[in-house]
Amino acid sequence: MALNKKGEVLVTKRQDTFAWVFPGGGISDQEIPEEAVKREIEEETGVKIKVIRLVRVYILDHFLLKRVGFFFLAEKIGGKEKRQKGEVLEIRWVNSGELKRLVSKRHYQKYQTALSPDKRVKLAVEKKFPFSLYHLVLFLWRRNLGKRLGLVKI
Repeated sequence: MALNKKGEVLVTKRQDTFAWVFPGGGISDQEIPEEAVKREIEEETGVKIKVIRLVRVYILDHFLLKRVGFFFLAEKIGGKEKRQKGEVLEIRWVNSGELKRLVSKRHYQKYQTALSPDKRVKLAVEKKFPFSLYHLVLFLWRRNLGKRLGLVKI
């Protein structure tokens, strides 16, 4: 999660699900998580960041999917906003009130944790699948079948 000098939060509207999220993504083989978040945010938004601290480690332990995720607090140090085509529809810097309206409850809780006075790294283990069947079908449609058939432009 990146903040600018005004304390606003960087969010992106995903092209595949139309959801507002914090920019980020996967870690390449042999990549350090802190470097991955810098790379992903710059690729998706054009914004260069400096990582302030690791806020939370997420472990998804579902029988269909196992995943480890990292959530960092960062600050903007440069770059110019430019959305990544095929991934991002829109980029915004938003205040707390607008953030609460745009993002999911889960994302807003991450924001609150990042700005909490308690600076200890939190660990969250989740057993629940991270998204609904509806969102999974929508994601797969937009990413794969709809794109291939020319019915969806990404």
